[in-house]
Amino acid sequence: MYQISLHWFTDLIKSWFNPDSPIPHPTEISPLTSDDYEALLVQITEGVAHGWQQAQLWERLDIRRHDPWFAAWLQRYGKTLLRQQPDQINREFAQRLIHLGVIGCGDLGETARGIGQRLLEASNRDRLQQVPSPPPVETFSSENPLELFDYGMELYRKGELEGALTLWQTALERQPTLYEARNACGVVLYSLGRGTEAIQAFDAILDQDAESITAWFNRGTVRLGQSDLAAAITDFNTALDLKPDLYHAYIARGNAYQRQQQWQLALADFEQAIALNANGYPAYNARGQVYSALERYDDALTSFSAALAIEPNCAEAYHNRGNVYYHLHQWETALEEFSQAILITPNFYQAYYSRGNLHLEQGKPNQAVADYREALNLRPDYLPAYNGRGLALSSLGQYTEAIADFNHVLNQNPQCWQAWANRGWAMYKAPEPLGPQVAIGNWQTALRELQSQAPPPPLAISTLYRYLGLACIQQAPQSADLQTVLKAAAQHYQAALDAIQDCPGLETHYLELLEQLIVIYARLGSSLHGKSHLNIALMILNQLLLNATTSAQKLQLMNRFQGLYQLKVDQLAQSTNPRHHAQALELAEERNSIRLQAYLDPKWDGQTGPTLTYPQIQRLLDTQTAIVYWHLSPASITVFLVVRHQPLLVITSNYEQRQALQHTWQQWQQHYEIVDSTTSDPTTAIADTPQAWRSHLTDVFPKLLNQLGIDPLLSRLPEAINRLILVPHKLLVALPIAALFGPPYCDRPLVVTQIPALQWAASLELTPELPTSPAESQPPLLTLDSPAGRLPHTELEVSAIAQFFQHLHLEHQATPPSRVLTQLQRPFNIFHCAGEGHLHLNEPLRSALQLVQDTTLNVSDLLKPTYSSPPLVCLSGTHVVGIGGSEQGESFLGLPAVFLSKGSSYVLVALWPVPEFSTPLLMWQFYAQLAQSIPPAQALGQVQDWLQTLTYAQIQELYADWQSKLTHISLRSQGDLEIAQRLVQERAERQGADRCPYEHPYYWAGFTMVGKVD
Repeated sequence: MYQISLHWFTDLIKSWFNPDSPIPHPTEISPLTSDDYEALLVQITEGVAHGWQQAQLWERLDIRRHDPWFAAWLQRYGKTLLRQQPDQINREFAQRLIHLGVIGCGDLGETARGIGQRLLEASNRDRLQQVPSPPPVETFSSENPLELFDYGMELYRKGELEGALTLWQTALERQPTLYEARNACGVVLYSLGRGTEAIQAFDAILDQDAESITAWFNRGTVRLGQSDLAAAITDFNTALDLKPDLYHAYIARGNAYQRQQQWQLALADFEQAIALNANGYPAYNARGQVYSALERYDDALTSFSAALAIEPNCAEAYHNRGNVYYHLHQWETALEEFSQAILITPNFYQAYYSRGNLHLEQGKPNQAVADYREALNLRPDYLPAYNGRGLALSSLGQYTEAIADFNHVLNQNPQCWQAWANRGWAMYKAPEPLGPQVAIGNWQTALRELQSQAPPPPLAISTLYRYLGLACIQQAPQSADLQTVLKAAAQHYQAALDAIQDCPGLETHYLELLEQLIVIYARLGSSLHGKSHLNIALMILNQLLLNATTSAQKLQLMNRFQGLYQLKVDQLAQSTNPRHHAQALELAEERNSIRLQAYLDPKWDGQTGPTLTYPQIQRLLDTQTAIVYWHLSPASITVFLVVRHQPLLVITSNYEQRQALQHTWQQWQQHYEIVDSTTSDPTTAIADTPQAWRSHLTDVFPKLLNQLGIDPLLSRLPEAINRLILVPHKLLVALPIAALFGPPYCDRPLVVTQIPALQWAASLELTPELPTSPAESQPPLLTLDSPAGRLPHTELEVSAIAQFFQHLHLEHQATPPSRVLTQLQRPFNIFHCAGEGHLHLNEPLRSALQLVQDTTLNVSDLLKPTYSSPPLVCLSGTHVVGIGGSEQGESFLGLPAVFLSKGSSYVLVALWPVPEFSTPLLMWQFYAQLAQSIPPAQALGQVQDWLQTLTYAQIQELYADWQSKLTHISLRSQGDLEIAQRLVQERAERQGADRCPYEHPYYWAGFTMVGKVD
């Protein structure tokens, strides 16, 4: 997926003929209107038609020569032209566009040429219109070979390559030793796709002058383009022997080594190129590609960023950097990078392809299809885009169209195993006469075809066997003989492992297969096989970790193969030895703590520090407090119940229960809606949310009670326990599991809080007593609201809670991140942010609080060493984002863990936004409890119970009390409150004053306390 091209060679050729000029950054170029761009396009195409050459064209374009907005506009304009009827296409204008590209004006010219070619093709469907020859040039004759050479150079600059070649060949007939002309012939022949003749030209030079550095270098470049890598390296070696400081030769040889996967040699060449020319962006871009291949992603990002600092319009560097973010699962950032590459180079088909892959990974197949289609419009023979589009169409249920795409790939390249593999899944999902048996036949045919090669491609063979195993697993639930089907799956997986046994570079694929095979053995109840395979897998993983050169590599490996550690926890938890149960909990906590440490410590060096032992965990508790610790693996759910002075209780589930939870999670993803309220109209205060979302909320709690083992857990909880510390795992952090331990789902009075890892339970300080007197010299409360919109009642919420504590309020209109951080340096006891915030499930470092305009206070700001956090942080407007396409999750969602790590004892967050008047009411009652010295976790539980039973009559009394006390609020908030009063009165009259409008869990179940238990 990384962009490896010979564009640097094209740039080098141009540099022989054109002087360098500084290129402005895209942000320095203001875009024109569409009409102005159209007028400019007409001017330059007419100029070209009247004989303008490159110099005149550049003079007219001026800064627009580097304007990425112009090329992007032309791409859109071209689409409108292509929607014309073929007989309406202006062929003369199309030819002018093509000639604009022939003359050469960067990305603009390339875009114009592509549009012109497609217009001509559309105007004549009977034949593929070839690019027309440039207008005939004036005949030039001379007996002087130097004059012929010079005029040939002039034709070359005009883009008239054939004419230039003819003149240079004539010059060589008159003076065979004119090596400048022979070298130029070789360059043009290569540009025209006549590589063999180009090599012959350079051979002729070397026969006469064996020390021609240019000829050695150029011949090596042609051989590199022909994939004759060994011969290319030999030529570059000779060129470098003759001129050790030849910058471009190091880049060229490095590219050859890179394509041979000789990473260290390639890296050494790119480093040498950078040492010779610190301002040469191609070397930084190429070095980044090597780092990416080595999975040294931090180094890769640094290299690509260095290339962009030198050349801000380097679309390849944006594309390559986007691919790094793609591998790191930083989807939004990757999307921005791919889109920027397309903006700079609108005909960058590989960037469209990569963005399509990203959309497909995110579960957005329609957007993926659009990107793949655009890539194919730009490059109709680009087979990876057909394969990608086939996958996207298959996910949309368009199996016939998907299979057609895979067939197209296989017709062009029968050895493309990815198309064989993907076509099988489209057949598998398709209705009869296709289906599973046809898919299995497809994969078996592919195996026969590929195994006939000498040698067979290991990864291809392995993947096809794996898919046969997956097909067995897919059919297992419907099979009358589950054991037989699973045994067949295990055999296929073993064959997949054998295919890549001891294959260098495929160790991570081997580990993935081992993990999946271990899960199959767990389902079969074959503990001995599972244990032996798991031991092998952990040995390989530990060796990979030892070989990792950076902490980022180690973290990536640990994240990628966390399932192996989770399966080890399963193995220990399912043992009959109680000592193994304690080891299972210790291992689960160790892995959890390492991931937290790696994310929260920017200087994490990859080392694992000491973690809590089971005796230490028990000593965290008193006789009234227990810990409920969930652990999810690919094969099961394990629940640990820790009670002081009692044996560790372990509740384990089977694979089917784990799959049931997975299904619940998938339904949650489908129904999860961010209530995108773009109005502050208080008439929406108690309006119903979308019925599908509300119904799903009601349905999901009984499922979770069963799947998470809540009932058997509560039945074994000693009577003396009245406080619970919950430690959720993976996807559970995004679900309202704390609500399962309170009314109406649990009759037992329990104070509940969540914590990211038990290691923090030992370090949480006792919260200072919250001041209740407004006469304190230091206001105990810092408040922040947000612009009206998604959360329309934040100003009223802040005004309501300000009744209880003296406070300092930050207006959102003038609150940049720096000011919030400055204020947080003061000794506040509470920070209340009523504005919007994002808790990112799979990219926790993207979690942030929304501030003025488009600015945010993000995790990286909060992780600054000088920052400290107040004892209580209340984030009433947050919601979880990034839940699509994955169930991984982090055990802290970014913001809560950062605040805890900086000194907070309690962090109240919302898992989804509630843009209703219920939120100001809930927060008002919460602070009323705090003012009475009720600890935060206990206060939240009581307030959630209170909100469920709050009647219309009581709400009317509260609003009347607010109306009399909140005299300082803005006219807007006063109006909101008056409208809310009338609305409540009207609904009370219609539905009854005793009706409880907020009993539905939508209004209260998403508010979660993270931190210490009271």
